[in-house]
Amino acid sequence: MKKLAAVVLIFTVFLAVTACQRNNNGAPDQTQAPAASPTGSPAGTPAASPSGAAGTVDAEAVFSKNCVACHAADLHGGVGPNLQDVGARLSAADITTRISGGGGGMPAFKGTLSDAEIQALADWLSAKKG
Repeated sequence: MKKLAAVVLIFTVFLAVTACQRNNNGAPDQTQAPAASPTGSPAGTPAASPSGAAGTVDAEAVFSKNCVACHAADLHGGVGPNLQDVGARLSAADITTRISGGGGGMPAFKGTLSDAEIQALADWLSAKKG
């Protein structure tokens, strides 16, 4: 029971922090400095997708800001599953669907993240083959 309460508390804090980083209309606060990308990728891959609009998004920075609480900075997991080799298990399209719609305990990020951020994350994670 205590573990469940701890998980609920962590999730609530995560949601509160995420909500505090948005302005009143739900858009990201443009007055904040952009999140710094952590030094070095967990698997040494480029931070952003090499193609399309997602190519201008720093996927590592988006991950650090929105995903680290559950998946850890090195992608090993914790509350959420290990993502170090997620690209070996799921396609970029599958990852996009999971990020957008959530499922299996993961919240949906459609509406929280832009389509370009979701695509950049999916492209970056699909390159993680272990």
